[in-house]
Amino acid sequence: MKKTLAFLVAFVLLLGCLPVSTALGAISNSSRVRKSALVFEQAKGYAKWQKSGNKIKITFNLENLDPNADIDAFDIVIYCKNVYEEIIYPDDCGIDTYQITYTLEKTVHSGKTAYSGYCVIDGLSGVKYIYAAIAKYHYTPGSTPSPLYREASSNNTVTIPAYFLDWHQWMYK
Repeated sequence: MKKTLAFLVAFVLLLGCLPVSTALGAISNSSRVRKSALVFEQAKGYAKWQKSGNKIKITFNLENLDPNADIDAFDIVIYCKNVYEEIIYPDDCGIDTYQITYTLEKTVHSGKTAYSGYCVIDGLSGVKYIYAAIAKYHYTPGSTPSPLYREASSNNTVTIPAYFLDWHQWMYK
């Protein structure tokens, strides 16, 4: 018993000294997005949406936090839940997919806000909650992202790993 306890203590101490990416088997620090330049803007309520039957139209208010570079395209991932907080599978996604990705080409100038344009989700019934996250964005060619965001950029594109997605929730009343 004492040997097992001593081993566990030594293992925990060793684990505590390793970088999180090594200890948890996560991706390397160089490919992590620590801070996204494109976020849902909070002051104006994040989004506007309309529901008609089994169809939902939603537009997101986005803010470009990078003071040096414009963003000209982005991916928004969306999924929905019912009143029981069960995931709803849209008719047009296939049986095993509940997340829908929209690629939108709209410029959000540096330090400014803009609406995304409408994402239309069809084939849903009983929607109570909508969840959305920004999964990828693209800097305008020729722009120079500020150092805070540059590390994650590859070919002017920033892809946010699934476990770093910043999910936001809207409730239909």
